[in-house]
Amino acid sequence: MSIDKIVLQTPIARTRYSHLSKPDTKWNSEGEYKTELVLEKNTEETKAFVKSVEEAARAYYGADAAKAMLPLKTDAETGELIFKAKSSFKPKFVDSDGVLLREANIPNIFSGSEIRMFVTLKPTAAQGKIYVSSYIQAVQLINVVESSSSSSLEFDKVEDGFKARPDLAGINELQPGDPGAKDLASSFLDQ
Repeated sequence: MSIDKIVLQTPIARTRYSHLSKPDTKWNSEGEYKTELVLEKNTEETKAFVKSVEEAARAYYGADAAKAMLPLKTDAETGELIFKAKSSFKPKFVDSDGVLLREANIPNIFSGSEIRMFVTLKPTAAQGKIYVSSYIQAVQLINVVESSSSSSLEFDKVEDGFKARPDLAGINELQPGDPGAKDLASSFLDQ
């Protein structure tokens, strides 16, 4: 019996190089959803997950499993254990309670977010090499980082400084009483 695919759930992990909300089109004009998970080394959950990926390689390639390139690597600079996954299709997203998110409710997911995923492992081959490739099926959002800007750039509150008027927050049009709105103000008063 031939094994077509194996589905696994990853441990909860921090993302890096995240392209989950919008596809990366740098190397593929059609776009590719992808991320890398930084797995916590030496936890029981990570050990079990790595063992499952290695077992998938043995199931697909038998005696040649040791030659297979896995979607796991150790980052040479940081020593972190990295799991890579991708998809040509936008994955399904659920919140931390497992509730399916509508397209309009999917936040921008930046590196540093904590997620876990269901991934499908499949055997692939290219240029004489064999691989166990990982394809994203669904993403559970645990803690989301929605901005890549540094938190060290946040200003402290200054008392008695300029305050945005709540009635103008986010509005780009002049309102009566704004500088340069004399004609607009008089047209309101004439009514």
